[in-house]
Amino acid sequence: MKVGTETILGKKCDWWEMKQLVTKTYIWPGIALKTIAGIPGMEVIQPAVNLKLKPVPDSRVSLPSHVKVVKTVDPFKHMQELQGLSRDPGMCGKKKAHKK
Repeated sequence: MKVGTETILGKKCDWWEMKQLVTKTYIWPGIALKTIAGIPGMEVIQPAVNLKLKPVPDSRVSLPSHVKVVKTVDPFKHMQELQGLSRDPGMCGKKKAHKK
């Protein structure tokens, strides 16, 4: 779940928290600039300490000819959708009814 934003190395990052995995990740368009995992008092913090961006030639990132690229679901969006689903096996794939 997206919790907020934080600036790391001068880049405004989206702060994502995955409570089930006890993980916080700070992402700047596709790049994790900081990850915190573990439990309080026993955390592992992996911060980016430097960020150098420069163009990468297409020849350095080409895929082998036998590889087929397919589009898939954004994993963070998928996790948000799953959080709205019931954990009841009888409700598999159905959203919980909200009581009024």
